[in-house]
Amino acid sequence: MTKKTRYFLLAACVLFFLIVAPLMVLYVRGVTFNFKTRTFVATGILAVRSVPNNVDVYLDGRQSRSSAGDLRFVAPGEHEVTLKKTGYGDWSKRLLVEPGQVVWANPTFGSIYLLMSKPPVVSIATGVRDFYYQNGRALLLTKNNLLTVSGAGLKNQQIFALPQPADSIIADDAGGKNFILSDEQNASATPAYLFFNADSGKFTRLSGLFSGQTEFKFSGSGQLYALNKEVLYSVDPENLAKNPLFDEVDTFSLQGSSVYFIQSSATGTPALIVSQAPFNQTQTLFASLPPFGKAQIFITYQKQIFLLADNNLYLLNNSMQELADNVSLCQFEPSSSLLAVLHSGELDYFDPLSGNLNFVTRSSAALSNLQIRPGIGYAIFQKDQKIDAVELDTRDRQNQYVLYNGTDIKKSVTDSNGQNLIVLDGDELKIVTIR
Repeated sequence: MTKKTRYFLLAACVLFFLIVAPLMVLYVRGVTFNFKTRTFVATGILAVRSVPNNVDVYLDGRQSRSSAGDLRFVAPGEHEVTLKKTGYGDWSKRLLVEPGQVVWANPTFGSIYLLMSKPPVVSIATGVRDFYYQNGRALLLTKNNLLTVSGAGLKNQQIFALPQPADSIIADDAGGKNFILSDEQNASATPAYLFFNADSGKFTRLSGLFSGQTEFKFSGSGQLYALNKEVLYSVDPENLAKNPLFDEVDTFSLQGSSVYFIQSSATGTPALIVSQAPFNQTQTLFASLPPFGKAQIFITYQKQIFLLADNNLYLLNNSMQELADNVSLCQFEPSSSLLAVLHSGELDYFDPLSGNLNFVTRSSAALSNLQIRPGIGYAIFQKDQKIDAVELDTRDRQNQYVLYNGTDIKKSVTDSNGQNLIVLDGDELKIVTIR
């Protein structure tokens, strides 16, 4: 090689480096050349994560990936992102991509959970009056028996003969071990109550302890409390014993070892009070609450206190903060501390972590069986004789799916991971695999 050739190659290498190196830097920084406008454009990234992962990802109607992942060098502006997979409902949303930014397709909840377009339905039992379900374990109440079921497809069953009629499961502890059964739907008779221990299979009649309408609740440790004729009791069902704790009580709630209750003072003004076992001391949290006809208390695991007084929902912190009026339905899940609220046709939920009341959807039709599942990013509810799932992410339009079509839906429960939906349709209990 001649000296002239070597100089030429060296000059070519330098020139190549001077041209390519800046382009490589721009490439790494997400800058591309737009041949239409003949300008360099800073792009963004669309991060798509999904369950299941092997989905077809479309950007503005054109397939970009055959699995979830990052869509790089996306031009700034609004883009339609669509996820498709055979057997699942499509998910689609318009998202705004900013230059040099990463935009998550589902920023709040991480992955996008696709729901089956035609969820398989399996019948579990017939003749069911009521049921309890939690994460693969169920309790079924029939005319003459109580069944405990568990295992894959809820196929493992134990049958226990009822010692007296019952049509409702009105209370359960957090571990699915102890239950209170009643025949409260029989309006012509005085309610009768049964205590049932699932481990021993033993029933205990509570009729000798309480007469008339009684409200039962279990604490997290399994201690049973009862409110009967404005007296709050701790109850030992195994030994058929009750211990009066407080009188003039309108309503009560439990959180950990604490009992929260509303008690009328000597002047008739209701006050919110908290006490802990052995209940020899009390602390007044709110000395003067507004008068009400009917009330409920809900306590989150962060000890946020909600009061549903008549049709108004309040958050009790340093003051009474009204969250919603004209409340027609309020459902609280102690395990997650999520509160779903239906008011004036609007469904909201209170997230104890963010401390906010979050909008979900509006509906002119009545909703029931409200369940908020942030883990999969959906609210699940009954509307007419359908069970729907609507996305919690309110950016752009919300994806909505029909999970089940029924004829006489009485109750539905979704497990904590949103895998299965348990439905009591008429007297038939069914399990619906929704994802």
